[in-house]
Amino acid sequence: MSTTFLTAQERVNYNRIPKLEEDELLKGFYLTKTDKIFVNGFNGITNRFCIAVQLCLIRYSGFLEEDWRTLVVENIGEIMASQMGITEFDKNFFTDYGQRAMSRSFHLQQILKYL
Repeated sequence: MSTTFLTAQERVNYNRIPKLEEDELLKGFYLTKTDKIFVNGFNGITNRFCIAVQLCLIRYSGFLEEDWRTLVVENIGEIMASQMGITEFDKNFFTDYGQRAMSRSFHLQQILKYL
């Protein structure tokens, strides 16, 4: 007999990126100097921003949802932008990022290799 480990609602909650308080956010989504050097090795502000977000998401949750761009809450975007010297968080970074699947795949491979 097959049973499910999580209910449907538990699966939804597990895959959701929570809205974190500022102290938790700073701990979980902090870019080290080495992280910034790694991220700055990529071309374009959109790529660098989204790679930094992916890096921290993987570090925070241990995995990266396929639709991670739609799950990122605004306070995560704002704290990441602030650390990267971006004056204002723009949700368009997520829609403009990785128009080519090959680029997204390459970026993810590089992030996993870095981690």
